[in-house]
Amino acid sequence: MNTLIRAFSFTSLFAIAIQSSAEQSGRPNILWLTFEDSSAYELSIYGNRFITNPNLEALAENGLVFQNASSNAPHCSPARSSLISGSYATSYGSDHHRAKVSAPRNRAYFPQFLKQEGYFTSNNKKRDYNVDLNNKALKDIWHESGENASYNSPARKSEQPFFAVFNFAGTHMSRLTSYTIKGRRNFTKSAGVAAAARPTYLPNLKAVQSDYRFHLEGVVDMDTWVGQFIEDLKNRELYDNTIIFVFSDHGGSSPQGKGYLNESRSLRVPLIIHVPEQYRHLIPANSDNDVRSLRHKMVSFIDFGPTVLSLAGIATPESMQGQAFLGKLADHNRPYNYSFRSNQGKHYDPLRGITDGQYSYVKTYLKRKPIMLRNDFQWGMPANIALDDYAKTSKGKQFKQHYYSSKQGEYLYHLSADKFEEHNIAGDPDYRDKLQELRRALKNHIRGTRDLGFIPLAFKKYKPFEEWTKPGFNLAELQDLAETVSTVERSDLDELKKQLVSEYGAMRFWAAQGFAELASNDQLNEIPRVLLRAAAEDLPAIAAVALEALVYLEYPGALERLLENESNDHRRSALETLAYQRPDRLLSHKKALKEQLDDMTWRVIQQALGLRKARSVVTEPQKEKGFEVNLARRELIPLP
Repeated sequence: MNTLIRAFSFTSLFAIAIQSSAEQSGRPNILWLTFEDSSAYELSIYGNRFITNPNLEALAENGLVFQNASSNAPHCSPARSSLISGSYATSYGSDHHRAKVSAPRNRAYFPQFLKQEGYFTSNNKKRDYNVDLNNKALKDIWHESGENASYNSPARKSEQPFFAVFNFAGTHMSRLTSYTIKGRRNFTKSAGVAAAARPTYLPNLKAVQSDYRFHLEGVVDMDTWVGQFIEDLKNRELYDNTIIFVFSDHGGSSPQGKGYLNESRSLRVPLIIHVPEQYRHLIPANSDNDVRSLRHKMVSFIDFGPTVLSLAGIATPESMQGQAFLGKLADHNRPYNYSFRSNQGKHYDPLRGITDGQYSYVKTYLKRKPIMLRNDFQWGMPANIALDDYAKTSKGKQFKQHYYSSKQGEYLYHLSADKFEEHNIAGDPDYRDKLQELRRALKNHIRGTRDLGFIPLAFKKYKPFEEWTKPGFNLAELQDLAETVSTVERSDLDELKKQLVSEYGAMRFWAAQGFAELASNDQLNEIPRVLLRAAAEDLPAIAAVALEALVYLEYPGALERLLENESNDHRRSALETLAYQRPDRLLSHKKALKEQLDDMTWRVIQQALGLRKARSVVTEPQKEKGFEVNLARRELIPLP
């Protein structure tokens, strides 16, 4: 029976056998089996009828299957940064995917407290914490960290409890980044994936089907991998005193999954926890109703560290923002899960979100930037390439309008009626109260957690944490300015002009964004002198945004100066945004674009302008390498 609807028996699941005092006081081993880039809906225990996961089904039979577990972020590094610290990555500025930054000296990482209390801690092997940690700092966290790290290490003392992490990369999106579907297996034969498998929220294209089935093959392999750990624990007589967490690091690999901010596709992860009989007293439940409530709690990555500490009898440090949902010290009472995204590839395009499990709300800040701005890595997936071409067909007209044009300022979804968040009800008066509730809660959360994600990477990278802001910098004022930009109107011009000459670079950056938003929507009929000064800024990130605004305004020489800008990411993002919003501004400068841009960037801009097919952006070497990716089936590693 589907675990999603399986009736749990409190008597069988949580009745606690009479135990000796030694058993009651013993500390459990804790094992994390993590895998990558997989949404809850992609597993059979969450209702996916296209595959079976027998080992997870068996593990869940007398375990806990959480329905509202969130990764907080839709990318590996900011999600794992939140996971290891028990706090939102935005509170430490480590929210920009694939960009290590410095951390304050007092930042805590939860395994270090386990180590201090006598646990053997091991990590095999992925870290991806998004912060710079030297070898000494890593040794404070882990006894062993690397491809040989294991709870079976000879360095672990006899009877010493362990906290061990193993990460399976066989479901990572890189499995799919082959640029072509040539050479792929028959996934029905290789892994039992149903021939009808496809993500229903996307157009029914051959490449979309193939990518999804390829990913599901990895999910089947992951289940086999988990089974090998269960067998090893049983063979070593460790299974009955080891609490096992199985979960993904964020949502799935289908387009608009990883990197976006949707509950079901991007953030809601599978979480299965096996608690042996002798540790059932660590589950805060006294009845079947309590069990159901626990399974539906709004738990997220910031809670995992505090929960592990609670299972070991260790109090949550004050610096951590998460709440323990298992263990003697369980204190979880948060009604919402919060989420964030700061960038998608080269595009700084922050989003913030909140859900209560029934509704999800997403706040955008730079509406002119389309949802489907290209992430070069993710556009190695044939599905994304096919969708780019589909959007330029007559059948894809509505798809293009929704995903390749300006974003809405707010999105609200009714999850029980709209599983894949396809119908925005933010403007429906029937949901006004819910919209205001979630909007208010999110705003308070951003202030309360000191969200540093509104300081772009250009103002953080290569600088000590303590130098990101000057004395007197008002973070709340920056957050207010970002909100002003998200709904900017001509009436905000005086405020934008004031902030564009602020002594703080982050304030000037957001003020420039405000001008770019107005200019892209023809709400500026003059060129303020302060905008011209911003375009000549020494800080390339600010200048790039100001120059983008001037290109919209057709200011002479603005595009040529933008092409010379030294901020590669912001320049690329500005050009790609212009290509979708105002292609005429670039089409008249094709020669300059071709001469000034590297070959791949020019191909990307040509595709956005409609001058070439998305599939022709791919180079022959990429196709050849992609063919090799399609032939390889990833190993079931690491093993215990």
